[in-house]
Amino acid sequence: LPPDGLDEISNGLLCNQFVETTASAALPKPIPDNDPIGLSDTIDVPDAGVAQQVSVSVDLSSSDIAQLMVVLFDPANAPHVLHDKTGQGKVLKSTWPAPTKLVSGDLGAWTGKSPKGKWRLKVVDTKTNDGGGDGELLAWSMAIQTLSSTRVLATGDVTVAGETRTLGLLRTEGGLQLQQSDKHPE
Repeated sequence: LPPDGLDEISNGLLCNQFVETTASAALPKPIPDNDPIGLSDTIDVPDAGVAQQVSVSVDLSSSDIAQLMVVLFDPANAPHVLHDKTGQGKVLKSTWPAPTKLVSGDLGAWTGKSPKGKWRLKVVDTKTNDGGGDGELLAWSMAIQTLSSTRVLATGDVTVAGETRTLGLLRTEGGLQLQQSDKHPE
């Protein structure tokens, strides 16, 4: 059986390929003006398996997005420049590397590797505003298409030893928690 073949033999009810999405919980945060340190926020990606694809989504506002630089630093501290003082408008909301291409860096380099670790987003507003900060980081998240040898995603009811249980996953502060309903005899 190939590493990603579980879903085929189970008719799509069990699979070891899934998308693990992790979002920042400490938002919104103001973006300081004319500060080279800028705003940083970190997402700690759990160990879910081997990445098949990594993407990042960002939603922020500012009086002029052409004055913003947005850089993602991976767990190895390599920079991936998402936005570099281009465009026009007051909202920057997109997902990289698709549909928006990175300015520099390669998130595809994480294919075949565990993306576990701290991913840091840095936003710098190079414009001076006499009134202080005029922008906010509203939301950002990491979505990792994963191939796992230790976790299986089940959809629907699962029957074990003649008892059917409806399973679900609940995200908690400590990680993911399995939730199950009452047992139903077969």
